Amino acid sequence: MKLEIRPAVLSGTVKTPGSKSHTIRAVIIASLAKGTSIIKAPLVSEDTLSCIRAASALGAYINRGNDDEWIISGTNGKLLEPAGTLDLGNSGTRCTRKKARQLCHVLNCKNRKKKKFI
Repeated sequence: MKLEIRPAVLSGTVKTPGSKSHTIRAVIIASLAKGTSIIKAPLVSEDTLSCIRAASALGAYINRGNDDEWIISGTNGKLLEPAGTLDLGNSGTRCTRKKARQLCHVLNCKNRKKKKFI
């Protein structure tokens, strides 16, 4: 077998499939941000939809459109108190106690030392 390699120019675009973890993180970051964010090619799954419902309950406005892109108007870090329990489903991207404390620190939550995070 004879293998010949020639220099060439490669161009084009690649569309990678969405990731549950990346989609959930993007929703959280966009929900906390000031202004409008666009998440292109999100992974639509039960866990990412649970995250969207929780972000909406905390004050973010989310337009899913046709699910090719999600448009999120963030809360500028000013979260609303949800009317009820936030159901995050069986999401593998979870909020540990340490992460919850760090988030409270960033958002300057009042009485953060008195709060208990499960």
